[in-house]
Amino acid sequence: MDSNIKFSVIVPLYNKANYIKKTITSILNQTYFNFEIIIIDDGSTDNSLEVVREIKDSRIHIFSKTNGGVSAARNYGIIKAKFPYIAFIDADDWWHPYFLERIKELIETYPDAKMFGTSFAEVSNKKERPTINYHFLPKGKQILNYIQTFSKYYISPICSSAVVVKKSIFQTNLFNENITTGEDILLWIKIAINNKVAYNNEVLSFYNRTVYNSISRKLIPLQKNFMLYIKSEINTTDSEEVQILIDGLIIRMLRPYYLFNHDTPKVNKLLQSIDFSKHNFIHYLFYKLPKPIIKILYLLIKK
Repeated sequence: MDSNIKFSVIVPLYNKANYIKKTITSILNQTYFNFEIIIIDDGSTDNSLEVVREIKDSRIHIFSKTNGGVSAARNYGIIKAKFPYIAFIDADDWWHPYFLERIKELIETYPDAKMFGTSFAEVSNKKERPTINYHFLPKGKQILNYIQTFSKYYISPICSSAVVVKKSIFQTNLFNENITTGEDILLWIKIAINNKVAYNNEVLSFYNRTVYNSISRKLIPLQKNFMLYIKSEINTTDSEEVQILIDGLIIRMLRPYYLFNHDTPKVNKLLQSIDFSKHNFIHYLFYKLPKPIIKILYLLIKK
């Protein structure tokens, strides 16, 4: 076992007293044990911090800060990290015992890669549902074309609780602290454009969709959504593939803002920037048919 590969595991924590023990236990139960755990308490108002302090392990390091959101917590954790590989896991998710072991094997197999991930399963009402990419990607270790895979199903094959990034990447890339939705997706795209992504298509991380205040997609003000920043932060002039992915994400995520008249001037500006000819005609119709008709269909499908 190569003990030279060391991980800093960053856990942003905000009011997850009922879940954080399971998360930390899943890290401590890893078969590969050369890591530190960095808990960033982001101004929790429940007893989350007390739960963490009850867990005795010298690898756990706790830092507290005023509430600034998950991006700020992760960035703060990156600053505090001592080791060359940064892993992330949210405070209500958990890992399979082999997660870090498999990531270590990816690093050994693909040492020139900069981002490493595994498949994951969404968990809701105790039912585990592997991401759609798990069913269509080759099994086992591989170099992943992240942009191409993401463009196929518009579901990211990389999850914020199933990814490890080489620390040197964060010298020029950090989480955008203005964003509360899609901040991780924006960063994974930026990293994947210029760096190799190594991947193990094995379900080794579990994303908890049951928790009420889990980090998830919600209809928030557009200025807090990554859609408003993605075109200014990512250069698409050199890659039609990247442009298609970004426009496709905007088309899909903009729907509720468009239908329910949220931030209308910004929504219209984003829509004008999209070349709909490169996407399924149904998306063009969505934004051209009368809103009352589309709204009824949208709510029926969502229900």
